[in-house]
Amino acid sequence: MTLQIYSLKIIGNIVTGNPLQTQAVIDSGVLPFLSKLIFHEKRSIRKETCWVISNIAAGTQQQIRALIINDFLPILETVIKNDEPDVILFLLKQIHLISQSEISRKFNLYKQFYFQFVSNLLIINRNRLNFMDFMINNF
Repeated sequence: MTLQIYSLKIIGNIVTGNPLQTQAVIDSGVLPFLSKLIFHEKRSIRKETCWVISNIAAGTQQQIRALIINDFLPILETVIKNDEPDVILFLLKQIHLISQSEISRKFNLYKQFYFQFVSNLLIINRNRLNFMDFMINNF
């Protein structure tokens, strides 16, 4: 494994802790690095990055707002349009968590982004059955 993978695993473990630990990671300035690593050429690094972002998206309204302010919704949309099916499925929960948040509604992002995201994902020909299975089992 590379140093990047180990670093992402450590950060991922920290953000699975309590909200203060997650906020400390955000305050350390990690989000700009995550926004770059999510486009890394290695799939394993992209998946670990998605895991970290997912744990942040499961956090407080302030933590979700940090993702929104740092333009993670368009970043995630780009990844979803271009990445491999297993990475796409991993991102579904993040998008759902962000779009369902109160802060997302304040930014009027729920209607603007979430429905556009779902329709774009349905257009993707690959892995349609897994998408439907995921939606049925998780929402």
